[in-house]
Amino acid sequence: MQTKSAGYRILQWLRGPLAPGYFDGAQAYDLVKSAENNTWVPTPELPFWLILSRACYTEQTRSFPAIELQDLKAVLKLEYGNDPAVRYLIVDAEPDVSRRFVIVWRLRPELALGSRIWIPETLALSLGLSDNSVVRYQSRVVATQDFWLAKSSRGLVSTPVSLGINSASAFAMGASLPEPEKVEILSSTELPQVMLKGLRGFTVAHMLSLLPNLDARAILPKVALGLAPLAVILMVYLGVSSAYLAWQKSRLEVNLGAVNGDVVQVLDARTRYESAAESLTEMSAWLNQQSPAANAWLVLRPLLDTVRVESFRREYNRIVIAGTAPRATDVLERLSADPRIFDARFDEPTSQSGNRDYFIISFRVNRDGGPA
Repeated sequence: MQTKSAGYRILQWLRGPLAPGYFDGAQAYDLVKSAENNTWVPTPELPFWLILSRACYTEQTRSFPAIELQDLKAVLKLEYGNDPAVRYLIVDAEPDVSRRFVIVWRLRPELALGSRIWIPETLALSLGLSDNSVVRYQSRVVATQDFWLAKSSRGLVSTPVSLGINSASAFAMGASLPEPEKVEILSSTELPQVMLKGLRGFTVAHMLSLLPNLDARAILPKVALGLAPLAVILMVYLGVSSAYLAWQKSRLEVNLGAVNGDVVQVLDARTRYESAAESLTEMSAWLNQQSPAANAWLVLRPLLDTVRVESFRREYNRIVIAGTAPRATDVLERLSADPRIFDARFDEPTSQSGNRDYFIISFRVNRDGGPA
């Protein structure tokens, strides 16, 4: 018999006003019961906390320059802050990435969910996936409709399976992802269990991103009712923690009083030394990551017989080129094969103009021009 996880038991315990549900646009389902019974279990009432079917919203990944996070939040608030049908999530950026990505979900106009919390099913499913993994899953709404879903450093991307995108390779190429080594297939009845698994990785940042324009008067009674047991446990925990911290503080004060001035000076000198050493290590690592732009022209010179370079720029420690070629993937393969190049990738999906592909590729150049 399979043992239920602690997170799964908490979701069962919270069944009621705050229990997670699923909504396909017409019918609501009890997500926990559906996972237990391996079938979709309808519920007569629309839950307060909903996971929405992919058919209930549109999904878009937007790209922004690498501006400060607070500035990006201000831009998004100006654009979407007053729209109750929109939710968005800023993807955590890597330190050397020159772009920031934001996933935007827009609710279908005919759906009015009021002050309920709704989570896109693609987000709930992706939280249980590893990076660069590809999943094909069956829709709950239309039994014959499947969707592609992938998770990468740019967040998540999904699209319906169609004649033009009928393989994982075609989906990965269109989404600027590496060739997937393995594709997971999920049936409709497997979705509740995978969604509940994904909700275990749901953070406070995710919740805050999905809470615009809530009516406090409508949600406070429901939240208070669902959180009453947790409030009692929290109060007991805080009381025990406060007593323990007070005892620890008294012990530390006694121990610190016995330390003489020479020991304090030694510890202070050691702290300053470790801080200086850490700063020097970080500065050295940063300098070693910088790529000279001059070496990039040595790399591009053999490609100029077939590649038309329209723009060439340096963003942080990456070289970014835009141009056209008979096949954009050939350009990426030739760059990746060059020992002077590493971390080459498409920055944007490719497009066609006539018989040529338009591309934007970024890469890094080794400082010494030799193999990495």
